Amino acid sequence: MKLYQNDIVWCDRFNLKSVCDLKERIVSGDDYKKLWDDRCDVGYNLIINSSEQEKFLWSQLHADLFLFGVSEDKKKLFYENSAGDVFVFEAE
Repeated sequence: MKLYQNDIVWCDRFNLKSVCDLKERIVSGDDYKKLWDDRCDVGYNLIINSSEQEKFLWSQLHADLFLFGVSEDKKKLFYENSAGDVFVFEAE
């Protein structure tokens, strides 16, 4: 359930209210893999495999960005800005 809640937050951040809002965002299968499947994997690691304290500390490292994921080994942190640009930082 937490994963779906995370998806709802993501949609709200980009004002996506229905499937029609995605009509200008059609991507190839390869891009889909990178943009969706990989995002789900790092989001899962953040939500399920990270403590609340870790999430709080990581979100404070780049407070101007939205923390959306972490690598399985917790060495890379995934953030995005309000335009949807993705930033990957080494965990400290």
